[in-house]
Amino acid sequence: MLKSKSKFRSLFIALSILIGTSGCAELFDANSSQTINNQTIDKKATIQGGVFDAVTGARIGGNDLKMTLVAGTSDRSPSKLNKDTNSDLMGEYAFSDVPVNVDGGNITFKMVITNTGYQRFEGTVTYNVAEGEIGGGTTTDATINLIRDVYLFPLGVTAPDIEVAVEYDGEPVPGATVVLQQNATGNSATAETSATRLFATTGLLPTLTATTDAAGKVTFAGSTLVLGGAYTPVVLPIKHEGTQLARNILAGIVAGTSTNPILATMADTSPGAQDDGIFVVFASNRDVDDITGLTNPGVLTLVFNRAVALNNATGNPFTATLVNAGAALLNGAGTATSVAGVLSADGLTLTLTPQFTTAPIATDINLDVVFAGGQLTVAGDEGAQASAVFGLTYLDGVIISGTVNVTGPGA
Repeated sequence: MLKSKSKFRSLFIALSILIGTSGCAELFDANSSQTINNQTIDKKATIQGGVFDAVTGARIGGNDLKMTLVAGTSDRSPSKLNKDTNSDLMGEYAFSDVPVNVDGGNITFKMVITNTGYQRFEGTVTYNVAEGEIGGGTTTDATINLIRDVYLFPLGVTAPDIEVAVEYDGEPVPGATVVLQQNATGNSATAETSATRLFATTGLLPTLTATTDAAGKVTFAGSTLVLGGAYTPVVLPIKHEGTQLARNILAGIVAGTSTNPILATMADTSPGAQDDGIFVVFASNRDVDDITGLTNPGVLTLVFNRAVALNNATGNPFTATLVNAGAALLNGAGTATSVAGVLSADGLTLTLTPQFTTAPIATDINLDVVFAGGQLTVAGDEGAQASAVFGLTYLDGVIISGTVNVTGPGA
């Protein structure tokens, strides 16, 4: 018999278990009309592995251990099932000569495992058909082997607590709503934690909701969880210290096997937001065609999404420079001069006003004031990182401009 790399690769074909809640997924297609390459006719599959206690890791055997593979209209008993409690190979099983359809679609069978004192294992076993694995005309072996160990959860054992820690920018987020919902696909709970370790639990799982404490953490008591149940933690959107955080859907977990605590790192909803989530919601110069005119020439107003404080200890003050200066002077034409930034009482609005020694006149055509420098931090947070004002962005991620048009081309 010819050998190919596919023979060995097939040992590691992905196998997934989906737990049925109102019936299993469709089994294999028995009515395919596709033409099958003669190299792939009469394929047989073997599913083998061991049965283990999901809590202790011990092998499971005994006369009450039963396994059934449902393939189409046939209920198959294992070709091998070692129930001998004195054997080093207790719990080893194998289903051999399982027919495999190789017309290009995935092949799915139902597996049921029961044993006294353990949760019923009932789900579906799916072969993922791929080029060079089962179909595609490149496989020459007539038998495909899959090695998978099955883990059963004992009855009457409480799952350990699950802790979720919610953070944004390295800081805890209190008051966030965390939902622990069934990890579901088409009314079935996905219960697989790796390619070789299979877990299952039957039935719909209740959705649990809790709110993070002052430390940004929430704990779901093991007594409220289904041991072996597959869950998806979801952190709902929340406005944290003025920053709108987006919903965060975390990776699926299995109660009893997942590592605690689970960290949920939140992201803000505004692209381009700076450290600490500061961005600009309004700028008086956003429209480049707007002019300030001669009454309040060159004044720039910025409104932030959260309260800020000016960082005056950086040695990086605000400055203003004139472009296309005619009669107007700022302590000397074109020379960068210091400007005092003025914050509103609520810390949300910054106003920059250039100090003209000679005011602009109507004949100053296309006169611009260009602001630069200046840094700010989140108000009340002494450890917050300083952000350059003119490196901030609008909500849409566009970097703000420091240029203010005083007079238009026709002034």
